[in-house]
Amino acid sequence: MRDITELKRAEDALLESEEQYRLLADHVDDVIFVLDINLNYTYASPSVKILLGYEPEDLLKLQASETMTPSSWDLATKNLSKIIETEKSEQGEITKFQMLQLEMRKKMGAPFGQK
Repeated sequence: MRDITELKRAEDALLESEEQYRLLADHVDDVIFVLDINLNYTYASPSVKILLGYEPEDLLKLQASETMTPSSWDLATKNLSKIIETEKSEQGEITKFQMLQLEMRKKMGAPFGQK
């Protein structure tokens, strides 16, 4: 028999943290999205509809390269390359999450902030 009390506490704390993050992300006025290691969308905040014209679930079906401006796509891919190189060389600590400010195109094609 094993005491799994600490494991259950850690799982509960993680679930609570995820719920708080989701609550915040779902009610913020900025667009928040999550990309996986292949730069595919895995989450988009509901504000993407108001600010960019995409339904969140429709954005998840698109390639990030289709929705970002060229300079933002370049920044995202360079950041991913650095993460991969760091992991390969094992010279640095990999952080699981990276926060970047990226410019996205509206559904109709113009960058956010332009008509």
